[in-house]
Amino acid sequence: MGLCDLPKFVPLEEAANRHNVDPQVLHQAVSEGTVHVVRVDDDLLAKDEDVSVIAVQLREANSGEDELVSLNEVARRLDLSSGTISKWHEIGWLPMLATGPNRVKLVSWIQAKALGELRQARGRRRLIPRSKDFSRRAAKP
Repeated sequence: MGLCDLPKFVPLEEAANRHNVDPQVLHQAVSEGTVHVVRVDDDLLAKDEDVSVIAVQLREANSGEDELVSLNEVARRLDLSSGTISKWHEIGWLPMLATGPNRVKLVSWIQAKALGELRQARGRRRLIPRSKDFSRRAAKP
């Protein structure tokens, strides 16, 4: 493992700004252990990859800038299998926002694109690790 393979850690405030995440949400994720942090002197440094995973899950569709697309259209645009996109939908990472003609499930293109970018950055590893999956934690009683 070379130096370039080491995880990148950034100050908590910088991570919140860089990924457009509410600092309170980020602090909650840290306290739950969802985001790894290290203490250097008096500063907390967050693992940048963990914060980007949280940011994708929290990204909300802005109705003025977003478009609703079918799961098949997401697969076509991202050049992924429809099975992968369907799995994202089943897990809850890509929720249905509306129903189109012939009961087609419509989802946020912005959310889908963010998941696609995260998949590309993470390679073949699980897109959102189970330990960082907010949607699964919220579903538990």
